[in-house]
Amino acid sequence: MEKPRKIYQLHDLFEEADKIDTELLWDAYSKDNIEFEYTPKNPENKKIAVVYFSSNGLYWRGKTNFQTRVIEQNRYEWKKNKLKNADLHIFVRDVWCRYYFYGINNQVDSIVKLAELIKEKTQGYAKVIMIGSSAGGYAATLIGSLNQADYVLSFSGQFDVEAFDKYCYEANGQAYKEDKYMLKGQELSERKQYLQIADYVKNADVPIYYFVGNYNQADVHDCQIAMSLPNVRVFRFNNKKHGMPIDKRCLTDLINMNKNDLEQIHALFRGRVVSWNEFGFRVSGLKYVFAVLRNWAKSLEVIFRNLRNKLEKL
Repeated sequence: MEKPRKIYQLHDLFEEADKIDTELLWDAYSKDNIEFEYTPKNPENKKIAVVYFSSNGLYWRGKTNFQTRVIEQNRYEWKKNKLKNADLHIFVRDVWCRYYFYGINNQVDSIVKLAELIKEKTQGYAKVIMIGSSAGGYAATLIGSLNQADYVLSFSGQFDVEAFDKYCYEANGQAYKEDKYMLKGQELSERKQYLQIADYVKNADVPIYYFVGNYNQADVHDCQIAMSLPNVRVFRFNNKKHGMPIDKRCLTDLINMNKNDLEQIHALFRGRVVSWNEFGFRVSGLKYVFAVLRNWAKSLEVIFRNLRNKLEKL
């Protein structure tokens, strides 16, 4: 994509937003915004590749945060939670925070081109797995379907981007503002066809493991779509959390499960709304229990310390 005469950023849609310098934003978009990490583990004919998609929470709104997270820290999500048995890790990010509508850079400037690049880079791998949360889950699900991935892990990923965005505006008491696009004509229409992805997911028949907070109203519509698709395995949790509805203390163990284990745990929880603790115990076993107990012990320690300090001041 050539540099547009008018650069629109996410902040243009919000009142009193702390806007990012457009030249800095375009410069960041002109970088690769993809990283490769090779960790050989398996024989040549059994190699595993994993693609991790950053979400729209890559940085919070504000130029200072963008400068810190993207420019200085060069942040990609998921680097602390990786598949231990993978031979190739691919991290991607969307600096526009627009559901990869403009791809990842000014060369790979659409989600289709990103899918093609990932397919090229994972050629010859026996298994290709896609992971992401929210907008990253949306991208993982769509590209995983387009590329016939082995399976996808999506945490609160969208199936209908426009409906999700519209709800978020209304929930925040704002009138819905249709996005201002930096493209026109055929280029725009080609990209807009991927704002609703249910048909692509259904036709691909790739297993999608979808984790969602059952009481998050922004996710209700996407959850309904997910439950209507035969190849989407839905895990509903009894909370309102968007993005990561599971307890992060069991996240590493969850993403390191193989497909058979994921199928078994889905069969166990199918049709139910599950608690954090029950799910965490099923995924991580006693390790999870000990982590919870350590947390409780630390909380009690803080309570007693504060109580002691108050008593000492009497």
